Amino acid sequence: MNYQPDWVDGQTVGTGRRDAEGRADAIADYLGDRRGFSVLDLGAYTGYFAHRFAYTHGAKVVAVDDHPNLREGPGVVVVREQLTPPAIRKLGPFDVALCLSVLHHQPKWR
Repeated sequence: MNYQPDWVDGQTVGTGRRDAEGRADAIADYLGDRRGFSVLDLGAYTGYFAHRFAYTHGAKVVAVDDHPNLREGPGVVVVREQLTPPAIRKLGPFDVALCLSVLHHQPKWR
């Protein structure tokens, strides 16, 4: 089982250790019918959320992670590295920021 499933041609493919579909559905409910917004996906892993929101909402996504299987696609640009706070700020402003796989890697994150 992978850490997260893939998003391929408008569908979730495979399974993950965490509920990616449920989390994406909750975020999509919050976003409503908005389209074309910008997203920063920090800790994107292999890009499930990045590709899903690019596909379903026409979002322009910058997916940041050093995972070798993170891939670009329509609406998704990849930054394949771990970034410092100053480097993140240099990416510019975004309408939505996802940090779904970041905090639990930090000591004392709670």
